[in-house]
Amino acid sequence: MVRPAVTRLLIPGSRSHGAAGVVFLLVLGVAVAGCGGGATPTPAPPTATPAATPTPNPHLPDPTTADAVLRALMKAGLAISTNTANAGDEPRTTVSATYAGWPLIVKEYGSADARRRTQPIPDGRPPGPNDPAYIFGGANVVVEFGPHVTGQATPDTAALEAARTLALVLDALLGPLEERSAFRFSPTPVPTPSPTPEATPETPPSASP
Repeated sequence: MVRPAVTRLLIPGSRSHGAAGVVFLLVLGVAVAGCGGGATPTPAPPTATPAATPTPNPHLPDPTTADAVLRALMKAGLAISTNTANAGDEPRTTVSATYAGWPLIVKEYGSADARRRTQPIPDGRPPGPNDPAYIFGGANVVVEFGPHVTGQATPDTAALEAARTLALVLDALLGPLEERSAFRFSPTPVPTPSPTPEATPETPPSASP
C-alpha cells in the first residue's frame, strides 16, 4: 500500500501575529520495489518424471499349450505358418508348421513329467539318426525344428540364424531349455546344486568296565 508522505516546510519571513507561518506541503511519494516496474514472474512447476513402466515377463505358465507357444513366437516376430494340428494321448496336441523354410513341430504334453517320460531329450547331445536338426524341451512342450533326415548336414547360414532366433525366443518363453542339436544356441541350464548331506553325530566309544 502506498502512503502519502507529509513534509513540513518553514518559509522564512512568513510570520503573522507573532506566529510562525507554516506551510504544509503534501508530497506524494511512491515506493517502487524491484527494477523495471514489473511483477516477478511465477516460476513454472517442475516437470514430473514419468514412472518407469515395468517390462512384462514373457515366460509362459507351466503347463502351457501348443497354441500359446505358437502365438507367442509369432508375436516375437517369427514368420511361422501353421499347417495341421492333431490331438492324441501323449502328446495331447501336435501342431505342424513351417518356419524359415524348415518344418516346425510343436508338441504339447499333459505335464513336464509326462514330456520327459515320453520324449526324453539328452541335453547337449547332437541329434541322432532320423532326428530333426534341433529339438527343444521346456515345461510341458517339445519343439522340433528341421527336416528328419539320416545323417545331419551342416545347416546353411540362414537356417543357423533362424535356429538361433528360435532358441532365444523359446528360452524366454519356456526356459530353461533342454536342447539337442549340433550347434547349441540356447543357454546351458544351470545345474541344480545337490543338497548337502547332514553330518551324522559320532557316537562316543563306550567306556570299558
